[in-house]
Amino acid sequence: MPLLLQPFFFISTKIVISLTRGFQVKGMENLSEMRSNAIFAANHTTELDPILIRAALPIFSRFSPFYFVALPKKNYQSSERFGIRSYFYGGKFFEVVGGYATHPGKKDYKWSLQDHIQILKLGYNLCIFPEGKFNKPEAERATIVHGGVAFLATYTKTPVIPVHIHHTREKNSGKKKTIVSFGKKMEFTEDSNQSVEALHKIAEKIMNAVYSLKETKSV
Repeated sequence: MPLLLQPFFFISTKIVISLTRGFQVKGMENLSEMRSNAIFAANHTTELDPILIRAALPIFSRFSPFYFVALPKKNYQSSERFGIRSYFYGGKFFEVVGGYATHPGKKDYKWSLQDHIQILKLGYNLCIFPEGKFNKPEAERATIVHGGVAFLATYTKTPVIPVHIHHTREKNSGKKKTIVSFGKKMEFTEDSNQSVEALHKIAEKIMNAVYSLKETKSV
């Protein structure tokens, strides 16, 4: 289903962005070197981040369909942030556009990320936000990074592409602009069967690469 619906969201997003703000993609040369599927690890600034990352890729890309890690539906319903959107977020609505929820409760990455492991083993691409929650665009970075991205990378031996989403304003016009930057792939040969602390260190390394891509000046 994501393969059928994502082109629609791609075109819609491109139209909306072109009418409301600038949109720039950097680092596409890093993706041209890829010969396999990938885990796209990104900072998380808005609800539209998965769509923005997908919109930064060519419409008929070998990175399609593009899946992403979501929270269980109850997490959206219990948050006042989403308002009426909480009735739609999560569950089947997310699944038809590529978002599959984690399975919390056992403190076991293999259990929690079972659907995402299967997605990667089938050769598809997956987007994950290791910070686990929205981080204000003006903030440097979240203080907590979760180890799920490290487990997925080491367990499935899938390369990681760091992605940074940056919102700024054009220097001359003052028009809002979104910049999506793709970094060089990162590969991890470590065993996935290691301590939570060790996985967190790998996740921190990935997020360091993400934030190294940050655009610091108005363009």
